[in-house]
Amino acid sequence: EPVYMALTFDDGPSPSNTPRLLEGLSRRGVRATFFLVGSRIEGREDLVRRIRQEGHQIGNHSFGHGDLTDLDKCSRALERVLGPGSYWLRPPYGFISQEELCALGTPAICWSVDTEDWKSRNVDSILDIVLRQAGDGDILLLHDCYPTSVTAALEIVDRLQPRGGRFVTVEELFAVK
Repeated sequence: EPVYMALTFDDGPSPSNTPRLLEGLSRRGVRATFFLVGSRIEGREDLVRRIRQEGHQIGNHSFGHGDLTDLDKCSRALERVLGPGSYWLRPPYGFISQEELCALGTPAICWSVDTEDWKSRNVDSILDIVLRQAGDGDILLLHDCYPTSVTAALEIVDRLQPRGGRFVTVEELFAVK
C-alpha cells in the first residue's frame, strides 16, 4: 500500500540550498511544494522557474514573511516570473483568521508534521521527528534555507521510499486523499 506524503519547503528560494535540493529530488523522482517568500524572488527568477519546470508546486508564503497584508504583493511577484496561476498559500507561522481565509479565494495549507528544522538545524533530530510521526496523508514542514534541512529531506525520502513512501505535491496529495 503506498503511503502518500507531501514534503513542503518554506522561506525560499535559497541560492545556496535549493539547487542541491532540486537535484536530489529529481534523482529520486520526487515532487515537492515550495512556499516562496516574495522578497526572495528578485534576482532568483531562474531558480523559481527551475522549481516549476521540474514539476514542483509553488505557493505563496507572503512577501516579507510578516503578515498577510502582503499576500497580493507575493502573488504579483510570482506571476511576473511564472505567469498567472493559482498559488496556494501558507500563512507565515500558520496564523490566519477565518475572515482572512474566506477573503483569499485560494487554499491555505498548514502542515501536520512540524520537523522543527529551523530550531534544531540537526539532520538526526529532523529524521527522528519524521520517522516517529509521519504517515499516510501527512504534510511535512521543512525550510530549504538550511543545508541541514535539505540533507534531512533527501534522507527522509531514502528511508521512506523503500517502505512505500510516495512523495507528492500538496495539490496531488489533496487529489489522492
